[in-house]
Amino acid sequence: MKEFKTRKLRLQDIYLDNENARHEPIDSEPEIIAELLSKGKVKALAAHIAKTEATSPLDRVGVFPHPIVKSAFVAGEGNRRLCALKLLNDPDKAPDSHRAYFRSLSNSMSAKPKEIEAVIFDDRAAVRPWIELRHEGPQNGVGTVSWDPRAKARHNRGAAKPTNPNLLAVSVAEYAHKRGLITKSEHDGLNVTTLTRYLSNPTFRNVFGLASPKELSIVVDQAEFDSAIGRFLKDSLKGEDGGVNSRSNATQRTKYARRLQKEKVAPTTFFEDPVPLDPATGSGPQSRGKAPGRRNSSNPDHRRHVIQPPFAAKITNKVLARIYFELREVDCQSHPLAAACLLRAMIEVLIKLFCKQEGIGTNGIKVNVLCGKVCDKLLADDPTLRKQRLKPMRIMANDEHGLASHDTLSSFIHGGSIPDGRYINRTWDSIEDCIGLILSKLK
Repeated sequence: MKEFKTRKLRLQDIYLDNENARHEPIDSEPEIIAELLSKGKVKALAAHIAKTEATSPLDRVGVFPHPIVKSAFVAGEGNRRLCALKLLNDPDKAPDSHRAYFRSLSNSMSAKPKEIEAVIFDDRAAVRPWIELRHEGPQNGVGTVSWDPRAKARHNRGAAKPTNPNLLAVSVAEYAHKRGLITKSEHDGLNVTTLTRYLSNPTFRNVFGLASPKELSIVVDQAEFDSAIGRFLKDSLKGEDGGVNSRSNATQRTKYARRLQKEKVAPTTFFEDPVPLDPATGSGPQSRGKAPGRRNSSNPDHRRHVIQPPFAAKITNKVLARIYFELREVDCQSHPLAAACLLRAMIEVLIKLFCKQEGIGTNGIKVNVLCGKVCDKLLADDPTLRKQRLKPMRIMANDEHGLASHDTLSSFIHGGSIPDGRYINRTWDSIEDCIGLILSKLK
């Protein structure tokens, strides 16, 4: 194997290449620096060097002898790194508009590198083939092959704080393959960025029982999750025909998830604590050879009906009664918009009926404000009533963006926001006692 001469060279002995492919031929070093700062992202590179106080040990600069200056060299490969190092050592070389930036970086370093390891070539022609190998793409595998989104996500999985946006999508795809939910060819044909668009949607993850936007963990029965996620991945391979495509918006992604709920494909058995799944092996809590532990109670956030026993009400007003009974029957996970509108309607009708009964004016007054007036009346009529009992209604009165506000209902109806079952169930759980109290006062 051919050996190359390597040596540590002083930065001052290496000149920037005025014929570098990143720019048109330039005569002077100040002009080269200005060009690299403008188009070569040298500032970001310099910041990284200042932070690590090193250049990548996996890369070396390639130089050849300067045609005029004795004992000096030209950077055939590594112009950006050399430019960054020169400016960190001497910020005054930077144009006026960048000088303060490089002074700050330079001052932050405990020691600035004065030398760099270089491979020395005989001339420009000798270094040229290796430059082409590095910068002209894969070249059928001969050149540098960049990582695809899957490779980037797999690598990022091992980081102390993973940040790759495709991490969950890659983990889901690998898990599904290991579980036999999809074939190897189907796995390889998945569009990771399309999967990420869906998996980054909170409502979508909630429907599938995914507990985290980054890690593969679930709060549902594993077999039910397998069935749902397998269907999703196969639908994504069909593109628009499967209802999953790269050009979808948030509303369409939510609609797809709701469709799986309606078709009884989405999980229905929810648990309290998240359980991690291993994408490398496809293993989960039921496939490790251990006896299953005791299950937690179902998470009330995921129940399908908002109003649960033992809550009961005797309602004489026909409109309020119809709203109440429909709200009791609607599936808030499959039809969250309908449930949210019914709950909002129930609050409004109930509050206005009470106000009319007690002689409280309602014309032109927002429902959330009326909630506060109802609380005042209840306390005035019964001084023994604990204020704490009415606190949820007080909060609703002061929250112009809460469920009792007209703006919130309008945002649901006009598509500005999309509620989910968890939000509706939590709202009801907060105000249930107050609603029961007001209902008990209606004649």
